[in-house]
Amino acid sequence: MKLTDKMFFKKVFMIAFPIAVHHFISSFQNIVDVIMIGNLGKEELAGVGFANQVIFIFMLTTFGILGGASTFIAQYWGKKDMKNIYKIIGLSLVSCVFLSVIGLYLTEYHSKYLLSMYKLSDNVLNYGSTYLKINGYSFIIGIVGFCYGTVLRNTGKPFVPMYTSFIAVLINIILNYGLIYGNLGMPKLGVEGAAIATVIARYVDTIILMVLIFWKNKYLVGKFSELFNFDFKFIKRFFNISLPIIFQEILWALGVNFYFIVYGKMGTDAAAAINVANSFERLAFVLFFGLATASAVIIGNEIGRGNEIKAFYYGRRFLKLSTTIAIGITITIIFFMHIIVKMFGVEGIVYDYALKLTYIFLIVFPVKVFNIANIIGVLRSGGDSKVAFLLEITTMWFIGVPLCFFSGVILKYPIYIVYIFICVEEIVKMYLGYRRFKSKRWIKNLVKSA
Repeated sequence: MKLTDKMFFKKVFMIAFPIAVHHFISSFQNIVDVIMIGNLGKEELAGVGFANQVIFIFMLTTFGILGGASTFIAQYWGKKDMKNIYKIIGLSLVSCVFLSVIGLYLTEYHSKYLLSMYKLSDNVLNYGSTYLKINGYSFIIGIVGFCYGTVLRNTGKPFVPMYTSFIAVLINIILNYGLIYGNLGMPKLGVEGAAIATVIARYVDTIILMVLIFWKNKYLVGKFSELFNFDFKFIKRFFNISLPIIFQEILWALGVNFYFIVYGKMGTDAAAAINVANSFERLAFVLFFGLATASAVIIGNEIGRGNEIKAFYYGRRFLKLSTTIAIGITITIIFFMHIIVKMFGVEGIVYDYALKLTYIFLIVFPVKVFNIANIIGVLRSGGDSKVAFLLEITTMWFIGVPLCFFSGVILKYPIYIVYIFICVEEIVKMYLGYRRFKSKRWIKNLVKSA
């Protein structure tokens, strides 16, 4: 198989392009939110940024379940086994909705307690609490949309969630413009308006998605008895793969939140700067999450068909492709970062911190992209979720977190120096992850006897 394999690139484009566009749309929405809220003031910006970190933990927990579901669905789809795909959909819905109810309860009644771990000023805490309480009402409806979006991507229909997310983001931006500033005849609600706009957009996204499924994608509409016809053996097999991913996502999110606790101790300027840098990071990664998801689908399909040699070949191709593109992007835009950071409307010390953070991020960007492609796109798709868990979590908690604490709390270095220390974990992760990939021990057929 040669690098010019047209079938490979066609498969990649048909899956990765709509997923990358979907991630781009979501990240663009986040950037618009940051710019609009940032114009209210740095306390509002910091408050919403920390509230989004709490939401981030919840979302990653549910994404852990959907990550396990993706592994099974991709392999079952490879052998066209709809009976077991329906079971995966039903089990995912039950698990995710259960977590959504808990998330809604916590954000409604304990929002300030959840944010108190960041040691925020009273104003920042109040803004964050307001945003978090309202946003919680999008959890249940949103997770249903995420669940079916996952199924569509893994069964060859990634354009459907892309279309619905585009409509939802457009609605969100319009409502943000109206509800944050009091434009278009709407009340001026500030941070509260931004949260309301997000909730409405998520409802619209899920409703349109479900209409399209019942109208154009009826193969996913299983009967009640098909969706919930799973026994304990099936549940055990599902969570044997999903639990390491769930714990990986939770512990990774807790690690990121530990970083934000340290950032919070550095003051409002540092918190606002990292929020700007994070928004840029999310936008920079959109293509590569698309490629990683495409990799997971294609490799999972091949393993499900029993083509393990081809699965390894595709994995190697994805790692080379992702890393090469990341290097190209870094070289292309690193000289324009001062212009990009200016677009966020920050100035003074916040601008200086944000610019340095984004420069450092771009330098380690190819390494981070390799790790995303390897862990999400290759190891997980092969059913190697336990090793992926160990690889992600041990490097974060034994390297990244201690170095963050040491440099930020003990040595009290500025935020951009702390970020350099944190990035050491990515280099170690890349080395260990590549060794695991070369071993081929990550290739596991989970559906052979199903």
